[in-house]
Amino acid sequence: MRYFAFSLVLTICFIGCPNPPDPEPERDTRIYLELIDTWTTSTTLRVSVEDTTSSWGFTLNRDGLIVYESNVLGKDTTIIDGDLEPNREYSYRVYFSENGVIRDSSLALNLTTMDTTDHNFVWSIDTLGDNNISALLDVAIINKNNIWAVGEIETDSGRYNNAHWDGFKWVLERTFTSAMLHSISFISENDIWVSAGTPTHWNGLDWQLYHLWDLGVLDLDDGDVKYCWGTSSSNMYFVGSKGTIVHYNGSSFEKMETGTQITLLEIDGTDDGEHVIVTGYDYVGELSGQSIVLKLEDGQWNTLFQSDDYSGNIQEGDYGRFASMDVIGDTAYFATSATDLLKYNLKTEELQVMLKYRSPIFGRSDKYLKGTAPNDLFFLSIEKELIHYNGISYHTNNILNEAFSSGSGRFKPYGMRYQNGIICIVGETQIGLRGIIVTGIKY
Repeated sequence: MRYFAFSLVLTICFIGCPNPPDPEPERDTRIYLELIDTWTTSTTLRVSVEDTTSSWGFTLNRDGLIVYESNVLGKDTTIIDGDLEPNREYSYRVYFSENGVIRDSSLALNLTTMDTTDHNFVWSIDTLGDNNISALLDVAIINKNNIWAVGEIETDSGRYNNAHWDGFKWVLERTFTSAMLHSISFISENDIWVSAGTPTHWNGLDWQLYHLWDLGVLDLDDGDVKYCWGTSSSNMYFVGSKGTIVHYNGSSFEKMETGTQITLLEIDGTDDGEHVIVTGYDYVGELSGQSIVLKLEDGQWNTLFQSDDYSGNIQEGDYGRFASMDVIGDTAYFATSATDLLKYNLKTEELQVMLKYRSPIFGRSDKYLKGTAPNDLFFLSIEKELIHYNGISYHTNNILNEAFSSGSGRFKPYGMRYQNGIICIVGETQIGLRGIIVTGIKY
């Protein structure tokens, strides 16, 4: 009898209890938060998950508060979190959500925004040369007691093409010839490259000229190479007219194909030489108004940006004329005619169009852009206004206009460098044609 009752209970439970639901298919919901870049008042983050073709959602927390929510179709997305304070530590975490339910979270990401830099500089102006044909075109800064300027310097004692500041005075010198030099790349005291259209090298004892046409590297259809950059004398690049680029590997020169005839005016790259950027622009001729940016990838030059219109069209990815650029760390900064500033990370290929970056001077065309850090940038406008951005504010310095009024000769800049807290602007006076170097030292 007991047996029967016990069996009946088991039977009722077996029949009355429903089968458990099938388990949901397992899914890897690991989510990652990565720091891309940090400025004084903003930071760029990348949120990513394992490969998926399904849409997914996430919530971004800053210091425990929700600052952003979104759904994503793809593997990752990039976020710019702004309105931050300079030199402040923040903690971020991102949460993976599915159907409104949090499934996973990233590790905490702690970062500190950049501090602002000082606007204060001590300025000096030096005049080199005379006789109405002198001009300075480029400059290399090592420290405040070691600066090199190149160009064409005519004096009563003869013609020179480079000058060295030793902390007390400018010493005039000549390279292989006295031809006008357009650029200088300082590797070390015994390793200096200059170019007057073809490379010339200082090895510590003497100057050696490499005539690329006589060497068979270039032919009559190629342009000259006036601008140089490199990480060592085993990795030097020379760029110039007709889209010409030549590379030197320490033992031989090689012409590189670029796919363009646009005149190339600037070259810069990362300290390790892994990423190199070249910009160019034509003022006259059949290519007048055309601008280009080339990026070196796996030994090949590829077009990164191009424009046929000075004004550009941002909505169509046309940023107009690329007036100047500088590579700081792993990011290339471009001053263009259609934007305030472009930031392009050479490693992650992240592009940011900074439309509100320079609002106080928006609309003024830039001639040069140089910097030492994202919070330490100088812009030189065609109106000769020198604007320093310290990460949060702008300071306009009119030293050029004040020093070179119409009565003392207008100043025409040809080059600008900014390094180790020292900025140098080189050029010529348009009345009298004397070489000018304007130096600012941060204090």
